[in-house]
Order: sequence, then structure tokens, then C-alpha cells
Amino acid sequence: VVGEVRLTTGNRTIYRYGQPLQLRGRLVTPPDFTDFSYREYLARKGVHSLFYPTSIEVLPLPTQGNWLYQQLYRLRAQGEQLLNRLLPEPYAALANGMLLGIESGIPDELYEQFNLTGSSHVIVISGSNVALIAGIMLAIGHRLLGRQRALWPTLLGIAAYALLVGGDAAVLRAAWMGALYTVATTLERRSTALVSLAFACWVMTLANPLTLWDVGFQLSSAATAGLILFSPGVVAFFQRLTPGWLTGGPLTGTLVVGGLDLMATSRTFLRGIVQDGLMVTIAANLSTLPLVLYYFGRLSFISLMTNLLIAPVQPLIMLWGSAGLLVGLMGLTTIAQLILWIPWLSLVWTVTVVQWTASLPGASVALSGYGWRQLCATYGVIALAVLHRPLRQVIEKIRQQAFARRPQAPRAQQQFRPHLGLFGRAINHPVTIGLLTVSTILLWLMVRSQPD
Repeated sequence: VVGEVRLTTGNRTIYRYGQPLQLRGRLVTPPDFTDFSYREYLARKGVHSLFYPTSIEVLPLPTQGNWLYQQLYRLRAQGEQLLNRLLPEPYAALANGMLLGIESGIPDELYEQFNLTGSSHVIVISGSNVALIAGIMLAIGHRLLGRQRALWPTLLGIAAYALLVGGDAAVLRAAWMGALYTVATTLERRSTALVSLAFACWVMTLANPLTLWDVGFQLSSAATAGLILFSPGVVAFFQRLTPGWLTGGPLTGTLVVGGLDLMATSRTFLRGIVQDGLMVTIAANLSTLPLVLYYFGRLSFISLMTNLLIAPVQPLIMLWGSAGLLVGLMGLTTIAQLILWIPWLSLVWTVTVVQWTASLPGASVALSGYGWRQLCATYGVIALAVLHRPLRQVIEKIRQQAFARRPQAPRAQQQFRPHLGLFGRAINHPVTIGLLTVSTILLWLMVRSQPD
């Protein structure tokens, strides 16, 4: 057998990355269940076999593997121990999931409550989570540093977060999506962002055709597209609803210390957290809701309310939690414990809100009959709502060019010649035809690669 296998040890022994082991056991093919293909799920990750060992022996050999990954996994293990020591449960387990991507310690009942309320994205390292983090960091950076100056700190924050949670393929893909959203928002060019997103999806699919069927990939792409397309409209809506004390109206005061207006700075910071945090949450939820309905078959009526209530404190968990984690890893445990008070209070609020909304009657209902036809129809309606104005302009321009007459030509020689302008020239270009041909072949190969 050539390739990667998934190993299940069945004991509490912790094995380090790169540690040489000698295994004896049974190699089996991943099973397929009634409503879930575990075989396809593992195949998308490059794993095609399961291994159940009867004996595991640690060999007295030098450590192998990539040196960078060794350091990252060692750092993650130390961070997990630090959070478990400084935070009570279940908040330590939640912090490990949100900051380090380690979800094994989260109680099953609490995890199910996050699923019922549609807020599990805050504890799962995915493109949606990274996109939310990138959007919140960028929004706060815009308020405090300005649009251009906020770009590099946000990109560095995304890179540091991706490395901190392990830097595996799913995390790097999510970080790439978040970085695309950050650059596009800074440049204020939605068209450039959509083209970049499409190119990134094409490259990922080209590297691994099975990625197209990966739920995480689809949610990552949808969340990023939602932030690009819906953010301006949601921001404009919330700006009309923002209270006067946040906008600096005539009834607000000033407190100048050393030439700095502390009241204005505080309002700016709060507006960045409240207004932009809610904007990011709503935009991501709008774009991913059809996929959630399709794959998980459950509609949460209190999802939006739950996310709106917990969204303002998520930046506090991520920013102050990361700061406390880094300070603690430097050996300054007492200072780290003081810093972690802020994320601890935010985690308490998050858990309290999730448990309360999950206990409401009719909070979540099972949804049957929502298949791929309904999924396509839903996204079709969303696409028409977003693109109706640009489409009307394009259609009007095509109609005017198609029926335009040439005054210099004799009437007898006039003939109907539709002109599509730049769009028509692009379609007829050999490069475009070649790309469409290659894309068609790739799509056909991906369909052929799926099991019967």
C-alpha cells in the first residue's frame, strides 16, 4: 500500500510528531455509511486506508519529519497545557479550539448546543472562521490605523494565526481565503476580489480535484464571497442604525489627554467592534446558510440572533487570548493570567448565550427535502439579487450595440451584426477558449474520479 493511512491507537498514550514507531495490526478500507461517505471524506484528504494496530512500539531512533512542523506541534502542546492550567473548564477547551485548533476537549453536549444555534463556526478552524477573524481585524485596523496601514498587520495576524493552529492544508486554505478578502477590501475593488477568489479556487481544485466536493472548501469559498459581496450593503444599513453616541453626534463629549481625544478613540474602537463585527457575521451567515441547510439538514431560527449576540466578544477572545497565550509561552505566567481575564469573561458570555438560545423552544428544526435543486435555486436567487443592477446595465449596453446602425453605409448593404464589445472580444480570444476547454476537461475528470 502506498499513501497515507489514518491510525487509531485506542489508548491515552500521546505520540509526538516525527517519533519513529513500529506498528502491527490490520489495514482496512474506510467504510461508507447511509448518509455519509467516510471513504470519500478521507480521500479528499489523501487518506485511503484505516489502520487498527494490535501493538505499537516506540523505536529508539532519531526524530524524523519536518523540523518546522516539529516546532509548531511542540508549541501547540505547550499552549494547550498553558490554557488548561490558567482557565477553568469548559472555557479552557473552547479556548484550545478557537486559538489552537484542538477541539477534542470540548464536551459533546456543549458542542451540540453550538451546532443547534448555528454558531459552531467560532470554534472550528475553517475558512469561515478565518474570514470572520480577518474581517474583524481589518475593521478594527481601519478604525485605528487607517485603511492602507491596516493591511500588513492584518495579513501578519492571519499568517501568525495559521501557524499557531498547526498550518495544515485546511488551515492554509482558509488563511489564503482570508488574505484575499483582506487585500480586496483594502483596495476597495470587489471585482478584483472575486476574480482572485475564483483563481484561488481554480488552483486548489487543480491541485486536488476532490477538493471541489469538500464541505470545508465550499464553506470557505462561500463565506469569503459573502464578505466581498454583502459587506458594503450591510455596512450602509448598520450606519443608519448606529446610535449617536457611537458616531460622535452633537450630544457626545470629548476628553482630551495629551492632544488625544480619548472619547473619540473609544467611540471609534467600539464602533469597529460592534458595527463591523456584526457586519462580518451577517455577511458570512447569508452566504453559507444554503450550504448549511443542504449538508446538515437543520435550520436554526435563532442562529442570527445568537451570532449577533456573541459576535462583539469574538475579537476579544482572539486578540487578547492570543496575547495571553504568547506571553504565557514566554514564561510570564502571572501576566498571562491577568491578560486571560478578558477572553475568559468573553468565553463565559459566549457559552451563556449559546446555552440560553439552545434551550429556547423550537430553536432548531430538522429540514428534509432540501436537495441540490433547492440549493441551486437559492443561490440563483441570491445571485440575481446581487447582480440584477450590473446585469441590467450589461444587457442594455448589448442591446444598444446590437441594434445600432452605421449611418455611412448604404441602406441596401446594411445587415444585422450584433456587437458584444469587450465581452465578445474576450470570448472569441484564443486564450479564453483554451481556458474554457481546459476547465471543461478538468470538470469531466473530476466527475469521472467520483465513485459509482
